Amino acid sequence: MKKILFFFESSKKIGGGHAYRCLALANIFFNLNWEINIASVEETRIHFPEINRYKFLIFNFNQDNYIDLFLKNIDFMDLIVVDHYLLDKNFEKKLAQKSYKILVIDDLANREHFCDYLLDQTVMRKSIHYKDLVPRKCKLLLGSKFSLLRSQFYEKRKMINVKNKNFSLRKILISFGSSDSKNFTLTALKSVLNSNYDFFVDIVMGFHDMNNRDLVKNIKKNDRIKIYKNVKNMAELMLNADLSIGAGGVSSWERCCLGLPSLIVVTADNQKIIAKNLHKKGAAIDVGWHEELSTEKLTNQIVFLKNNPKVLQKMSKVALGICDGLGANRVLNEINK
Repeated sequence: MKKILFFFESSKKIGGGHAYRCLALANIFFNLNWEINIASVEETRIHFPEINRYKFLIFNFNQDNYIDLFLKNIDFMDLIVVDHYLLDKNFEKKLAQKSYKILVIDDLANREHFCDYLLDQTVMRKSIHYKDLVPRKCKLLLGSKFSLLRSQFYEKRKMINVKNKNFSLRKILISFGSSDSKNFTLTALKSVLNSNYDFFVDIVMGFHDMNNRDLVKNIKKNDRIKIYKNVKNMAELMLNADLSIGAGGVSSWERCCLGLPSLIVVTADNQKIIAKNLHKKGAAIDVGWHEELSTEKLTNQIVFLKNNPKVLQKMSKVALGICDGLGANRVLNEINK
């Protein structure tokens, strides 16, 4: 049996993006009878209990030289996948002694890597962005066609009928990923309510429900607003929505896969280029850096899209062309070449 080892982390601070994309890839290999090994902090397993079906290895990403001790106690791997912003070529060179191949997942293009494959699913990403950052032998897997999404998004994509779809703005999905400690969700909800339209609103909470009390105060007895927590059917919620308000991380590709137009609030540095490029393409509207976010700014965009259904329709069609949900399969094909 072939073996694969993943290094990634999920936490309140980091969120769940790294975990979602690694687990999407892990599922592909699992279905091919590979042994899946995951090295991470305990908090990752708490947030993603599905990891328990794989072999889980405790790993401390913040302790110097922890990798040296760790490598002494693991078997040789056919492939190692590294998806962590704290790790670079120094870490990856040590891994080379325990693996035939190394795949790095990145979207920053800001540090050197030592790997056989580098995957960056950022739309409009070019090889020039990794010039002098990877070995010459490294195979670059660049662009949104390699987006790592859970299978539910590809399955729901089959149900989309653009020709018969009504592009009137009636339902809005608000989701800021696995962690929303600054309560952008509440800002988005207030913006929707301030529009004075009776929208249906689905709100998806992440790992921590610290903001539920504030949300309930604003919802009161509004039966048009529903709150969901740690959902397993995100693809279905996206399919049923006409517009999404959220961050610019992994969920950007999920929304594109289902042709869901979005207002993107940039909540982290790595999201800036994603929001900028999706805005440039016409699949989303970049409303800017979170510290400059206001309810008035969001409300104005919501009202604009409500009054311009053809703009919403165009955004949806552009989004559908950016990502088809088969990125994980393409990555597998590249590795098997």
